[in-house]
Amino acid sequence: MTLIAAAGDVVLMKPLRHPTGSLLGVLRDVDVFAANLEVPLTKVVDPQRGGLVLHGDPELVEDLARLGLDVVGLANNHLGDHGWGPLRELAERLEARRMAAIGIGSEAGEAVRPRRVGGVGFIAASAVSPAQFLATDDRPGMAGAAGDEDVERLLGAVAAAREAGPVAVLMHWGVPHVAEVQPDQRELARRLAQAGASAIFGAHSHGLQEVEEIAGVPVFYGLSSLVFQYQGPGADRFGRETAIALVDLDPIGRATSWRLERGRLDENGEPVR
Repeated sequence: MTLIAAAGDVVLMKPLRHPTGSLLGVLRDVDVFAANLEVPLTKVVDPQRGGLVLHGDPELVEDLARLGLDVVGLANNHLGDHGWGPLRELAERLEARRMAAIGIGSEAGEAVRPRRVGGVGFIAASAVSPAQFLATDDRPGMAGAAGDEDVERLLGAVAAAREAGPVAVLMHWGVPHVAEVQPDQRELARRLAQAGASAIFGAHSHGLQEVEEIAGVPVFYGLSSLVFQYQGPGADRFGRETAIALVDLDPIGRATSWRLERGRLDENGEPVR
């Protein structure tokens, strides 16, 4: 049996304090911990689009490691904010600290390729990334999950990974600040479950969304933010609730039990029980 934990978005912009009563205490017996990193940690400042562009010190990778993360999803709507080069370098930094960086690649097939950590194959994809951030057959970038071709590639990767054991999918989807699960989230969750996903963990809403069981597969549609330190325009719209999902997987990839440990974000944007 493998106990995996997953959280939502990590909006890391300053060193962590690790408060007393941290929600991270629920990870004590976990075999693998995964979450989505939302901020490009790079010295490069080269905005690739208009609107909100995020940026953080690359030294904060050490704080990510101290969170206890084993797997970091990089497929979302912000990690391409400063281009492919900084994103690739960030992935290399994560790997050097023994955190598996998933959801990107030199081309679309590599971006969706699973990484097996603790006996579980992890795959990350985004349904909400700007088109220029996404990998294609001849361009590096993130794994997409919006267009038909990208979705079919994702489903194929899940099915192939399930042949080797359990598969966990980190999805960036939905609508920010909206608690209701969108129809396209439900449809993709159903198809991922049919393809062989053992568990599905969602982020992007920056608030908690419902949990659903689809044919024995737990789907955590929105796990809010594990860390949230953005303080710019609109920061007051982001909720302070947080959660960590824990799922037991048997050797053939069936989820035998699951639960949600809930908490709140403190004044430094860190999770407490």
